[in-house]
Amino acid sequence: MGLDLELVASFVVLIDEWSYRRAAIELHVSRATLTKRIQRLERQLGVCLLERGPEGLTGLTTAGLNFARSVRPLLRQAHAVQRAAQQAQSGTSPMQELRVAAPMGSTSFLSFMGLAAASEEVRKTFPQLRVTLVEVPYPLINRCLPEQQVDLLLTIAPVKHHAVESVPLPVTATRIGVVSDRHALAGAGEVSVAEFCEQRLLWDPTLPEEWMRPFWLGDMRTQAQARLTATHCSSNERVLRETQRGAAAIVTLSPDRDRLPPGLEAITLQGAALIRFHAAYRRKDQRPTLQTFLHQLCHRQPRVLC
Repeated sequence: MGLDLELVASFVVLIDEWSYRRAAIELHVSRATLTKRIQRLERQLGVCLLERGPEGLTGLTTAGLNFARSVRPLLRQAHAVQRAAQQAQSGTSPMQELRVAAPMGSTSFLSFMGLAAASEEVRKTFPQLRVTLVEVPYPLINRCLPEQQVDLLLTIAPVKHHAVESVPLPVTATRIGVVSDRHALAGAGEVSVAEFCEQRLLWDPTLPEEWMRPFWLGDMRTQAQARLTATHCSSNERVLRETQRGAAAIVTLSPDRDRLPPGLEAITLQGAALIRFHAAYRRKDQRPTLQTFLHQLCHRQPRVLC
């Protein structure tokens, strides 16, 4: 039996949303239909993908984790083949795609990077260029470029990989603290970064150290001195849900201040250093479209996100 790509796409939405209810809404199907799709996919693969408990999903099995890591390129390739066939049918010139990525749940920051203006400038030379935005689950941040899942990654730290080049962008952001409305600092509004360092902070030990470090204020003290609570989250949304539970606080970037869900409060951090954004790409990828786009991003007016 062949692999049904509709079932694969449903699985991807489910693990992104981490909720049968939200995933079913996103897919415009009933929860029962989504459940049957996942069961059919598991039968096609001959493995169990999800760990389930009385309250719903509890995690991915080893097979599910491996499948999740490799399946997104498959879907993108299938879509590319479909588009190529449609273009051949219509006789149009092939579209050139540039896949620009950001960590999952952080694509709202991309509007501050000048992507629209950069795309417009590049299309003056390459009119068939299409820029596609991709959200990358946190565990894949350092792998999405070497594995050719995306072409350009925008993040807050250089990617440490021998095949990847990272360049600083003229965009920086201030950091804020976020606590639940039951936290000891709720209502404080503003504290020193040194005082916030005394709080228990969420930390994912499975993520790249250089990417996690700014979010537990690692530039202020050593990891041994920090009070860290381990967690495992694939997206910004899941980090916020963990914070809502009140066990620990988090540090995030200031543009998140106006997008916090109910039950969370932003804390201004006095004395926290700015975070600089970076753009990363494969060293061997010297396509004129990519290099021109990167040039446009790197030569914009400096901007601080507050």
